[in-house]
Amino acid sequence: WLRPNDHIDIIASLTDPNTDEQMAITLMQNVMILATGKITGTTNMNLVPEGERSYQNLTLLLLPEEAEILSLATQLGDLTFTLRNPEDLDVQEERGRATMQTLITGERIKALQKQRTNSIQVIRGTDQQGAKIRD
Repeated sequence: WLRPNDHIDIIASLTDPNTDEQMAITLMQNVMILATGKITGTTNMNLVPEGERSYQNLTLLLLPEEAEILSLATQLGDLTFTLRNPEDLDVQEERGRATMQTLITGERIKALQKQRTNSIQVIRGTDQQGAKIRD
């Protein structure tokens, strides 16, 4: 599903060295994908045979220091890439982290669900002539 020019968040699943507890934390937000395998943002997909469209590697637009962090995180645990809405460019200053405790209590999930509900607005109505406005 990931394509060049998409933006992703990178989540690391690691073991906390202080508590030996599994945790997940968002390492980086709004990272641009430069290439998927050999396909770049300027590649004409019509010229790429179907069998050559799969990939094992992503090339990301990162600062050298971010690449160092990502390299270390890769050695310490698993990474998950989440695709962002193209219009969502926001980043959160305060990053939480998920642990076994936050999963069991559900407190963080409830707070995040409320935040998600409050941040997504769907406006429906009619224009002045009474025609339905599209979402």
